[in-house]
Amino acid sequence: MLAALKEQLSGVKYDDPASLGDSLKPILSNTLLFGVDLNAVGLGEKIEGMVKEMLTGPGAVRRTLCKYLG
Repeated sequence: MLAALKEQLSGVKYDDPASLGDSLKPILSNTLLFGVDLNAVGLGEKIEGMVKEMLTGPGAVRRTLCKYLG
């Protein structure tokens, strides 16, 4: 699945949250990866928001993880 995931995320650019677009939707709905369709259970938008936060620039991943995990 790695090749397929790389292809789906190939347009995503660090420091450009808008480049994420709808790239995560098919990944988050993949039941082989998560055991459940995360979009169908209402977690898709929250996860997309977190990933966009992580793409905002230097230190963004750490800030995002601290924000949500403490």
